[in-house]
Amino acid sequence: MKANYRIKMERKLKRKLLPTEIVHHKDGNQHNDKNSNLQVCSSQANHLRIPKKNYNITINDVKKLMTVMKTTDYQDFHRALTTFFSNRQIDILLKRFYGQALSKTEGEMFSRSIKKKLKAIANVQLYNVANQMIVDNA
Repeated sequence: MKANYRIKMERKLKRKLLPTEIVHHKDGNQHNDKNSNLQVCSSQANHLRIPKKNYNITINDVKKLMTVMKTTDYQDFHRALTTFFSNRQIDILLKRFYGQALSKTEGEMFSRSIKKKLKAIANVQLYNVANQMIVDNA
């Protein structure tokens, strides 16, 4: 079965897509299948040449996470997030937090790297060692 975005692109181009052609989502959101968001790349190599979108985390997103973490120091919390996670990883964390579906690629990134970092952060012994090291070095 063809993906919805491939069908939409074929209708827009009024022809079948070649098996080598890749449909790129300009905004990085694979669930946004609006025609204005879709672009055809002649090959996977050309698709990989497209610069990655910078994901912007809004202050409201971070504040919502902060309420869950029961903290009010925005600067400190945001600094901690960006120390552990890339902007892309934070975007995926926020999608999980809001209960939004992750794409296959996002799910793999969550399983392979983000989940491991979260487990390390949640580990009480690691937290205690880190806290002790910070206090000792202060």
